Amino acid sequence: MRLGLVTGCLCCWIVLVCSGAPAETTVSINLSADFPLGIATVVRGELRGELMPNMTWELSHPKLGDQKLLGQSDESGKRLWIALTATEELIGKPLDLKGVAAEIDFGDEAVMSTTRRAGGYALKESDRLILFYQKDALTRHGHTRAGFVHRLRGLDDETLTEIFPADHRHHQAVFWAWHQLWVGDRKIGDPWVTKDHLVAVQTSSARNRGPLFTDLFVTAHWVSPLLTNDDGSPKPIVAEETTICLFRASQNAQYIDFIIRLTPLMPDVKIGGSENVKGYSGFTVRVKPPNGMMIEDASGVRNADAVQTASAWADVYGRFGKGKTSGVGILSHPSLAQFPPRWLLRHYGMQNVAYPGREPVALSAEEPLVIRHRLILHRGTTEQARIAEHQQVYELTP
Repeated sequence: MRLGLVTGCLCCWIVLVCSGAPAETTVSINLSADFPLGIATVVRGELRGELMPNMTWELSHPKLGDQKLLGQSDESGKRLWIALTATEELIGKPLDLKGVAAEIDFGDEAVMSTTRRAGGYALKESDRLILFYQKDALTRHGHTRAGFVHRLRGLDDETLTEIFPADHRHHQAVFWAWHQLWVGDRKIGDPWVTKDHLVAVQTSSARNRGPLFTDLFVTAHWVSPLLTNDDGSPKPIVAEETTICLFRASQNAQYIDFIIRLTPLMPDVKIGGSENVKGYSGFTVRVKPPNGMMIEDASGVRNADAVQTASAWADVYGRFGKGKTSGVGILSHPSLAQFPPRWLLRHYGMQNVAYPGREPVALSAEEPLVIRHRLILHRGTTEQARIAEHQQVYELTP
């Protein structure tokens, strides 16, 4: 049995699972009264009852009329992502949606996928490569780094990032690193500039694949030749767990979620930014500067570089390729240790969420430091892409 489905501009066919009665469930959503209307996005839902991981769902409700929503449950079987465009009827009170298990037939289009390739993992929509996670150490110009994202490609296949640029060889597209790494009163290298430091990936796996999203889960250790065991092997200093989740493009935007958890593996570990007023370090996007480059944040257009300015989001746009205006926005989750965060925004290309700044902070074994950001790839300007409203959606995402 085939049913047409339209969510935003996401068009596909749903094929209800007919080998016996299809599985059914109830999905709860709760969109607050201030949820942005008319914006194609994804929201979290909760499955009630039996755990049903890694499944695709056709969701319905009387308030939707004949419209069906697409949902995909994650590996826990408790939660799912739902593609929708909010209307007045859907906001302001909890709703229970009816969910029917389904298989998706995209015709010639493949689902969202994460595949192993030489050096790392490719995350794709259909045959379009959106990002590549560099798992193995890569060395150029005397700098070695692993555990970063490059390339990052826009909705029209334009390259948005660059690695090992001539002005700052230690910048690698989408990366997260800190100038200061302390164990007790001893400074251990400089991870930001790749001095005496490496992110050594331990495990990596794709946990979810489907019509709505795909992801990559990575565990890694921070190691340094300055801190070794008796046999000369490096002692792991920090455990890093990173989840990258890529969502299917909707209208003129596409989300990529990053959740990074840092846990110390020895006592008295601290991290910090540059030891000056800039305080830079942390989650960073090194943009390949487009023609007509513009930077905007919550305060408006940044005609000059910004240092330690507070904003929930920042956006860069211009003509990256083929003369069309496109961009990449960096959104911040309110669960961050500092929200809104402070930024270093540079017109030469570096966009940095500068946490914790020049004063180092201790990492806790009981409560890992969680860094959570969403990248939004978009066509058009900041205003045309409604970046501020996408930030509002992200702030309402648990």
